[in-house]
Amino acid sequence: MKRAIALTAVTLACVSSAVFAAPVFTLSSADIDSQHPLTAKQVFNGFGCSGKNISPQLSWSHAPEGTKTPFRPICR
Repeated sequence: MKRAIALTAVTLACVSSAVFAAPVFTLSSADIDSQHPLTAKQVFNGFGCSGKNISPQLSWSHAPEGTKTPFRPICR
């Protein structure tokens, strides 16, 4: 019984270290961040809004394996 518990613990340690070692998908922008939200330049021009409707610059790294490019982030 002790051997089965030890084997399970070692297996979980190996699996969890492999999961945490995977690179994290990162989305970044030179135009926006948590301290500087969208400006009028990026606001939609329509439905009562009067922005310039210019998409912010976006870049990403470490996309999940098998992701086909180009892909589009969807903000909700």
